[in-house]
Amino acid sequence: MQEIKGVNMLKLEFEKNRKLSTQDTYDIISFAADASYDNGFLNEFIFERALYVFAAILFYPEEKEELSAIAAKNMNEAWDNILDSGLLDKMVKENEEELNNIADNAKVWFEDYRAYTLSARGLVNILQQFSGDIVSSAMEQLKNTSHQEGIDKVLEIADKWGMNNSPDEGVFE
Repeated sequence: MQEIKGVNMLKLEFEKNRKLSTQDTYDIISFAADASYDNGFLNEFIFERALYVFAAILFYPEEKEELSAIAAKNMNEAWDNILDSGLLDKMVKENEEELNNIADNAKVWFEDYRAYTLSARGLVNILQQFSGDIVSSAMEQLKNTSHQEGIDKVLEIADKWGMNNSPDEGVFE
């Protein structure tokens, strides 16, 4: 990127002549992130390969259906497909500057995301999501038990889990 007064700037000449729209570039990075999301974190191994797979889907619409189907099942298989078929070599040869732009933007995005998830705020959000999942699962289990076992069994489980405790019973000490 060009540097002006210590600030990274867009490559304006590239932007004027690029093949992909801004939305296409964003979608490639976003879809790659979604495909590589694993238990609250991004898997960098998958992320890097998914960038190329989704770029291939946009650069070669005639391959979209097949590649999308493979990627939906297994991103590693989709990567192997574009590698083994020669589509990756073709794409790099025909779109090197576009791919470099995607890689540059994806790297910044990935590093920002990693910094966020490792920050206190990011960890709190992950814990909130995780604890919400646990509560949701517990409530679903209670609901299922109430239908199968009756209300007495539900109340027994709720007592064991501390769901019927009040603050004056020492739960929060």
